[in-house]
Amino acid sequence: MFGRARLPPSLRLGSAGASPSRPAPLGNETTGARGPAVRTFYNPAGGFQSIGYAADGRVLALDTKARLTAWDVAAGRPDQVGGVPADEPHRWALLKGFRSPAGHVGVLTSEGFHRFDLAARTALPGLDPSAGRVAEASEDGTLAVVNEPRSLRLRLWDVAAAAPLPEHFDLPPGRATNLRYHPVLAPDNRTFAVSVVSDGRLLVWGRGDPVPRLVARTPPGRRYPLLAFPPDGRFLVGAQIRRHGAVTLWDLPAGAPRWSVRQEVFVWAVAVHPSGGLVAVATVGGPDGRVVRFLDAATGEEVNRFRWDAGPGKAVRVRCLAFSPDGTTCAAGGSDRRLVVWDVDG
Repeated sequence: MFGRARLPPSLRLGSAGASPSRPAPLGNETTGARGPAVRTFYNPAGGFQSIGYAADGRVLALDTKARLTAWDVAAGRPDQVGGVPADEPHRWALLKGFRSPAGHVGVLTSEGFHRFDLAARTALPGLDPSAGRVAEASEDGTLAVVNEPRSLRLRLWDVAAAAPLPEHFDLPPGRATNLRYHPVLAPDNRTFAVSVVSDGRLLVWGRGDPVPRLVARTPPGRRYPLLAFPPDGRFLVGAQIRRHGAVTLWDLPAGAPRWSVRQEVFVWAVAVHPSGGLVAVATVGGPDGRVVRFLDAATGEEVNRFRWDAGPGKAVRVRCLAFSPDGTTCAAGGSDRRLVVWDVDG
């Protein structure tokens, strides 16, 4: 049994451990002098639908009731920070863990944009709802991508000033452009990507570009709703939520595919290591059940995996993944109310 995910040898990180082809169950484990390699926490309030990391290393988790908690991994306990108002629809709530010195965190829902102060556990002013729906926010909490009302225009906003910026991007017309699959802004705030649900186009827009670049076009049923960037935005990873879907990496700005790996099972979450050397993918189905797979970003080759042991017959999904800002840990949240954190050697 192994407890640590390992980066590719090209990154000069350790390669010892169990074979990637032998899945290991997650649990409350410790491994000798190296300390806890896998830590499992249980949230009695409900399953997890989005996770991230705060600047201080705490794991931020949003449960299915849209309650926001900050988990101290070392102490093994959560602190409730806030939550979406009970009367607001939040079926598609998404957590944004702003890695800013101010220690703020945001929650995006289909109806609003909420910000919280982690230290004070108080709500902060959001953006005027009349501006439109906030579809994405930057990791440092300074920018928001707003879908303007009754239009297909996405506009950048300055969050601190609560004011729109001149930069905007017009989505191509479509009969059912559905922004439930939100645009994804790269951590460097220079590039964002959007998967257009109505026609299967995957578009990438660099700030300052007059028009977006078409990276891929697939049949609507094979679109890439799961998107992730490395911190410098030099490539884009996309995953298809479907059986036999693909996980693909495109080099930017050219948009050429570096590799594409077909998954024989459903993909539910994807994350990129801060070094850009590792891609984490959560899959469900097949003989392996629920597995978090680690792929070498250079080749797409699987270099390690962890099995999420949910027991036979249980309809459990690993819904969300995130790497810590320093790349030393990876966290995953499941629909079975478990939050699992394991070490990444580096």
